[in-house]
Amino acid sequence: MKIKVLLLALTILFYLLPDRPAQSQTILLGPENFDTDILVHGVTAPVNVWFAPNYNSPIDFYAAGGCTGGYSGYSGSWNNYWGNFLRTPEVNCTGTDSVILSFDISNSFVSGHPNDKVYFNMWVDGAYHDASSNQTISFNQARDCEHFEVIFDLTPYTNKNVLFYLNASCGYNDAQLYSIKFDNIVIYSFTTTQLNEKQHRIESINVFPNPSSGMAIFRFDNHGNEPLSLSIYDALGQLIQKAEHVSNSEVTIDNRAWHTGFYYYQLQSEKKTVAAGKLIKQ
Repeated sequence: MKIKVLLLALTILFYLLPDRPAQSQTILLGPENFDTDILVHGVTAPVNVWFAPNYNSPIDFYAAGGCTGGYSGYSGSWNNYWGNFLRTPEVNCTGTDSVILSFDISNSFVSGHPNDKVYFNMWVDGAYHDASSNQTISFNQARDCEHFEVIFDLTPYTNKNVLFYLNASCGYNDAQLYSIKFDNIVIYSFTTTQLNEKQHRIESINVFPNPSSGMAIFRFDNHGNEPLSLSIYDALGQLIQKAEHVSNSEVTIDNRAWHTGFYYYQLQSEKKTVAAGKLIKQ
């Protein structure tokens, strides 16, 4: 819920203190709460609609039982290794290097069923491509309207009219219940800008691995051993971690406890920001 409130505006600007980055979100699709039946079933469908094909048993619309009202989902047993997908309308992502698929899910959990899951990909430039973070969510616990964000990297692609796929898969054929609900789906882009970044930027700064799921290493040129500080901000502009009195050319940040998503870093001297950029947490 904490992120959904911010996604209700078409563009949200975060004006932070002068020494922090200015950040903006632009909603490209949604929010879709499935309070009415908008799903199109069949073998194929136009690219401008929400599509849930009717091979196997389809993902369908339900008027009640979602996080705030209706939802799209599936529930059943003796599924015979069931799988199907929910496809978004085509999203124009021109001018963006990456987008976030944001949603709430509720799912069943059966001990001994490690192959029950949902996973995410996109159709872009004439082929399917996986998400770059949170590509698969395993049903390793029961969830009730738990919020997730999946990141898609669009930098390699030319035609950025994109179809996004939410795929559900049951890996078994027995009497156990497999259930999945999708709700409150939003796709948005995220950008950051830094005042005077060009004037004061360190020419060589590398962050690796990026995306990261453990330790992220920041390496940069600091030939004069100038005292620096490295600040990490979350998507809301809140400072979540800071390394101070950095006098060498490398800082290691432990991000294992962070939530998945975009983060922003600033490398600062006593008087100015010398570098700023983006880190993705998987």
